[in-house]
Amino acid sequence: MCAPRMSTVVVLCLLAATAVGCASNTAPRGWLPSPEEAERESYGGWISVRCVESTDDCVETHGELIAVDGDSVFVLKSSTLRAIPWTSVSEATLTGYNAGTENLVVWGTLGTALTVSHGYFLAASLPIWLITSITSAAAHSHHPERKYPRDNPWQLREFARFPQGLPEGVPREALRPVPLH
Repeated sequence: MCAPRMSTVVVLCLLAATAVGCASNTAPRGWLPSPEEAERESYGGWISVRCVESTDDCVETHGELIAVDGDSVFVLKSSTLRAIPWTSVSEATLTGYNAGTENLVVWGTLGTALTVSHGYFLAASLPIWLITSITSAAAHSHHPERKYPRDNPWQLREFARFPQGLPEGVPREALRPVPLH
């Protein structure tokens, strides 16, 4: 393979490998903690709730998961706590922490770029690096997600600020949003 064609292939492969970094979640940038911080913090994960139809009880809502109980999901958005009945929810996606796929993308990109030194074996090693790095980063980026209705709604409690349910006597207006990281 001639040098200009080889460099074009390598550049295209690097672009494909770095595209994995575009995997996203619904949380605002800087909102999600790292896995280590999530274990120490007392805040809930970021949840996006879609409703069967927009009503007074349920509008599409995004915010911190405060609590889950048998009939409602409690979401804090901009210092306003909303109780959304499960009967109105068509789907919900919760992201518990920042998966940190950046390191996987960097290593995948470096490994893919270094296949240039493999000579004729580049034809085999380049696709292997691309396939394994892209699929592992994509799979890892979805690890902190829980989805309803696929997952049991009680599994969402794991990432709620109050996993045992909203405590009685807690004034709703006293709840404050998570400070950005």
